[in-house]
Amino acid sequence: MPCDPGDNSLNPIIGPPPQIPGFGSPFSPIQIPLPDFDLPTELLEDLLDLMQELGALFPSGLFKANTDGFMKNVLDFIANILSQLAPFLSFYNFIMALLNLIICIIEVLCAIPNPFAVASKLVKLFQECLPPFLNLFPWLALIAMILALLLLILALILFLIETILAIIRELIENILAFGRAVELQDAQATLAIAQKIASLLCFIENLMAIFIAIAAILAIIQALAAFAGTGICDDEDGEGCCPPEICPPFLKNNREIDVPSGQLEYNSQIGVDLTGALPPPLDTLLAGLVSPIREERWQIFSDEVAPETPINLIITPTVASFFGGTEQFYPDQEYLATTPPNRAPYTVDIRVTFDPATVFTPPGLAMHPTDTGGEREFFIKDCIALRVPRTFAFSFVNTPVITTFTANGVFDVEGGLVFEADEETPFIVDGYQATLNNFIHFPDSSATTLPLVSDTAVFSDVSFVWKPQHPVLAGNDLITVGCIPEVSVEKAVANSILFTEGVEAVVDRLQPAPDGEVVPSTGSFLPNVLGAQQCVLDAVAELRQDVSVVTLTEFQSKVETCLGDLQDQTTAVFCDAFIQAVSQFQSTFTIDTDAQFVSRVIRVEVTLKDGAGTVISTDIPEDCLPQILEKLKAQVTFGSITDFEYDGSLLFTAEIFSDAAGDGVLTVSFDGNIFSTITPGTAFDVPTSITTNEVNYTFVDAVTDKDVRRDQGDVAGSGD
Repeated sequence: MPCDPGDNSLNPIIGPPPQIPGFGSPFSPIQIPLPDFDLPTELLEDLLDLMQELGALFPSGLFKANTDGFMKNVLDFIANILSQLAPFLSFYNFIMALLNLIICIIEVLCAIPNPFAVASKLVKLFQECLPPFLNLFPWLALIAMILALLLLILALILFLIETILAIIRELIENILAFGRAVELQDAQATLAIAQKIASLLCFIENLMAIFIAIAAILAIIQALAAFAGTGICDDEDGEGCCPPEICPPFLKNNREIDVPSGQLEYNSQIGVDLTGALPPPLDTLLAGLVSPIREERWQIFSDEVAPETPINLIITPTVASFFGGTEQFYPDQEYLATTPPNRAPYTVDIRVTFDPATVFTPPGLAMHPTDTGGEREFFIKDCIALRVPRTFAFSFVNTPVITTFTANGVFDVEGGLVFEADEETPFIVDGYQATLNNFIHFPDSSATTLPLVSDTAVFSDVSFVWKPQHPVLAGNDLITVGCIPEVSVEKAVANSILFTEGVEAVVDRLQPAPDGEVVPSTGSFLPNVLGAQQCVLDAVAELRQDVSVVTLTEFQSKVETCLGDLQDQTTAVFCDAFIQAVSQFQSTFTIDTDAQFVSRVIRVEVTLKDGAGTVISTDIPEDCLPQILEKLKAQVTFGSITDFEYDGSLLFTAEIFSDAAGDGVLTVSFDGNIFSTITPGTAFDVPTSITTNEVNYTFVDAVTDKDVRRDQGDVAGSGD
């Protein structure tokens, strides 16, 4: 409970009041407690109760105030608790990035062994979990830390210079006073001044001790700066998850492969005719058990001499087999016409134009004699590629035929669903939607020998799209999940961002600090703080040998040179690091209005950020501005724009102007890299994209554009 001063009983020793002769005391004695007067009990706190009652419950536990002798009220307790929470909160971004990554990895593991599910979770991993985690690595985050530290060093240098100059002025005054004391033979004053001069010199030495702490931090940064990054499952990494040997471009880069011109060949089934060889009905029964002399088949291939992506890439041997098994990208099995499309390694969408009622000669039959629609285009969706493609086609007598076209690869296809050209209206056969098997089809026949004349039904007005089913290929250990195009695109975008931001070690990206007049470079990209410290200490040691007005002037010059060299090194490193840190993906720009009169300007504001999204354009040293402004450029498609200027604290600004009405587009670049936006994918089949940041603007001429409303008072609508 709060302390109450009224709880105290005060019994002071009270002397007699002053007396007026003949009248006695003119004052009445003071009464304690004072009548009709309340003491301010609410301003005084019970510190024990405050310590017990105040606290902040966080996931890591309960934060309580750490009391000391200076805490007197509730504000002190709250401030103490907040000082404990600040490191926890600043560390929370790191914790969340790590936790999200762990969750995504767990989801990927839980999706194994289903390649479909694994691919979906890998896309989420690349889109949502990896970017914030990668921003924590030294090659992306360290430069922003270096910039912040360099600004502190620059501020410290200015403070030291001003402080040491003030001390030097005080030393000069004391030297002059020391001379006067010696002249006056004032031993006590002489001793006091000598002690004062000694203490001032010691104070300068003590000021230099702060460089030891800074040097320790720089040593840690130097070690972290040696770490370099790398791409994630980079395609150029032969030992990674997606080298070309197991993730060829035709699979990695294509969900669908278009063949604009092709040929479809159909042969009907011919069974064995046992009539005359066996008595009936045995001849009929056994004919159904004997393999036909020609299987029914549908063969499709490109009729281009050199297709961009030939089918035979599926069976083209790779340099090495990652899994130690087959070198072709088709499972060691055959599939059926009834196989679900998402369970087959390859499917084919076919567009064919013909008249279903046309009579083919031979065999002198029409496939659908009752059809009255005439010649038209049909779409056959998701036909199954039954087996490993070949480099030849079978003729009507089952002999291989190798041509320039078939050498590029031939699919055996069946199944699918037949639609009219609109891809919506089904083609009906016997009450059900047709498949390739009963759409392009003749009744089975029987014979004792194969025909002497070709009866192959050839469809030349054909185009088709063949579609690798990547999860099936991955499930058969032919490729990795990283080859699935949706995963590959996310991986490619992530690596593009990484390599653009820079994965090289920071120590390799920054130039060594320059040599100073008296403080040499260490050969590192960091300023030589210990060299500057030693330079000042050497000057102090030299001054101790002869302290006079003349030597103090020389001392001042030496100290200014030492710290000036450190300042120049720090500034040079800052300029270089700043330029390396600017991110084209995180930096932003805005305009104050998208429509303006030709007599006025449109103001452009740019905020420069690093790859982690940290604003780095605050308090830039003036010496760095020429280099930075040289690299910061704006491009306009209409009118003109001024050069950028720095506002001294955060923003770079420029102005667009025009003496004519019109529309334009503004883009901004730094060091030749145009500012762009990373747009995360919204679904499995909607990948992450990188788009250029563009802002549209308009200049209007109020004199010629009469319909422009100038302000709220322009109610006539005439522009006058």
